[in-house]
Amino acid sequence: MKLFITSALAIAAAAPVVASAQDNAMVTLERLERVVDSEYGEYYDFVYEDDSDRVKEINEFFTMRTRIGYGYDDKGLCTREALYQEIDGKYYEVCYYDYIYDDNGRISKVALYNNLKPTLPDSKAELSITEYRVYNDKGQLESTETYWDEAKLVPYAKQQFVYNEDGSMAEETETQYDMATSAVVYINHKIYTYNEQGKVQTVCVETPESDTSLNLAVSGWINYVYSADGNLQERYRTSGRTNNPEYKVERAVFMVDESVPASSVIYPKTPQPYRESDDYALLVNQLVALDDYKADDDTGLAGAIPFFSWEYYYDVIQRPAGVEDIVTNTFGSRLAGATVDGGVLRLHGVTGVNDLRIVDLNGRVVKTAASAGNKINVADLASGVYVLSTSAGNAKFVR
Repeated sequence: MKLFITSALAIAAAAPVVASAQDNAMVTLERLERVVDSEYGEYYDFVYEDDSDRVKEINEFFTMRTRIGYGYDDKGLCTREALYQEIDGKYYEVCYYDYIYDDNGRISKVALYNNLKPTLPDSKAELSITEYRVYNDKGQLESTETYWDEAKLVPYAKQQFVYNEDGSMAEETETQYDMATSAVVYINHKIYTYNEQGKVQTVCVETPESDTSLNLAVSGWINYVYSADGNLQERYRTSGRTNNPEYKVERAVFMVDESVPASSVIYPKTPQPYRESDDYALLVNQLVALDDYKADDDTGLAGAIPFFSWEYYYDVIQRPAGVEDIVTNTFGSRLAGATVDGGVLRLHGVTGVNDLRIVDLNGRVVKTAASAGNKINVADLASGVYVLSTSAGNAKFVR
């Protein structure tokens, strides 16, 4: 469950609209508060801003204690993510991310600053890595480029994303470069397939066939298994060109509380996703436990005893129904995205929608329509961040 640096799309789940704030309706939600390793007692704590799903801090209580803090602008967009490490009983900032957004509220630039000597009074963090993100005309992340400096001379890595017509991921390619020669040194290519319900079923991973060749060959598979009611039940990885479930090198088994629908659960959303982010969106009910099996040193296969057994704990909050209770990025939704151009809101991936609602960050419904095409006049809306809810899916946009 540790955080890691990634440019991959994060898909986070929230709860659906119950009623508008105009009705003074209150909605009861269960918000993930703590994840505990049941064997060793180590745990993560999630601290939120009041009754929202905006994470203020993530505290890690392991052998090495760390804290991650988040800062937001007046539009509710996360602009800084800082990592603090406990050293001799005090927390010191060891690195931080700065996030820059485009006019549509999407992250366009990520700058990572590292402080190599955090305990020294005059030590300052210095720019280490800069990532630039490009989006297609449907608002989907199309590519990223990562550089070691601001000059953008030679990229360290690039990512390319290809999507299906319904907006789901089709292919993902990561390319790494030699900083001295600009030559390609590594390629990782992933191909996604989906089941009839539109949920990811397999990810075929291709990597260079040898240390001396960049020709790609299948090196492994990531598989997703679902229960009869659609809950993610197991995720496992196999190695080699054949996707043989007898040779699982890694697996995770999910346990849920069937009495609690995922629509009433808040899972933390952060700019740099932790690895369970995608899994949350594949659950129909609340996640209560996860058994994590790692490869055995002798056989190379996932062992019979969990390496980690995580338990998930939630607190109960109540708040007015509104913008925070809308799914803003639904996996496999027909609505691929929404962008604003010259006062016109363009809906991508659809020709028209029903039950349209636009809600501002205060939970006020500012525009409704029983049906609409894929171009909507929003010139009358004030500048700000809005959430669009439709029969074909939901999206966030900036006016």
